[in-house]
Amino acid sequence: MEDEKELKLRRNIMTVLTCLWLVAYLFTLGMDHFMSVYEYPFVSFFLLLWLIGMIVVSRNKEWGRKLIVVTSVFMCFYLMADMAAFDVYSIALILIFVVIIVFYILPKTKAQFQVNDGILSKGHNRKILVVDDDKGLLKMIRSQLMYNGFDVITADTGEKGLSLAKTKKPDLIILDVILPGMKGRQVCAQLKRDSDTKNIPVLFLTAKDSPDDVKAELEAGAVTHLTKPVDLKKLLTEVIRILAL
Repeated sequence: MEDEKELKLRRNIMTVLTCLWLVAYLFTLGMDHFMSVYEYPFVSFFLLLWLIGMIVVSRNKEWGRKLIVVTSVFMCFYLMADMAAFDVYSIALILIFVVIIVFYILPKTKAQFQVNDGILSKGHNRKILVVDDDKGLLKMIRSQLMYNGFDVITADTGEKGLSLAKTKKPDLIILDVILPGMKGRQVCAQLKRDSDTKNIPVLFLTAKDSPDDVKAELEAGAVTHLTKPVDLKKLLTEVIRILAL
């Protein structure tokens, strides 16, 4: 999973390149075409909204991401409809807008904005089961998930976690590997053998991070693996991605 810094870098590079190409495009077409574009108020309006969106996403706001997607789609259709200016510059600009649209609708990009903007606090109310024998960690994860709009249930042993998974039917299980009694991989494997729980995604959260450990967890049925100490922002990002919020 790309971290926030890499996403920001890609976003900033695309913003600069798009603005430079837009300026080059307008100057290449000439001032007459530039003025004709602005004779249509809705074009000016959408260009202004696009620029506002670019400014807002620098503050990691989800509504800014949505604004960029909508205005970029409009600009693609407008440029394609403007056949008089349909040359190499307009084609390149369309392709740039397409790249921007794809980037901002990618699940990992969407998830990053939702985490930063606290969008989940608006009531998705998915149920998550967290199984870990570290009570301090359970409390911290539970508080963070509840703050972001999730219903959270917890268990401190594999047996309790297995029982709660069957009775509460959570949307996601966050599971430690090293547990008293039944171990995390055993819990996961048993969940996947039960028709009532086999479709519940499992995210392993553990200090064990060797390639063999990761392979064993995926073979047990987990969808992904995160390591301790817990990075809460990365955990939230993964939760959002898995649940496709």
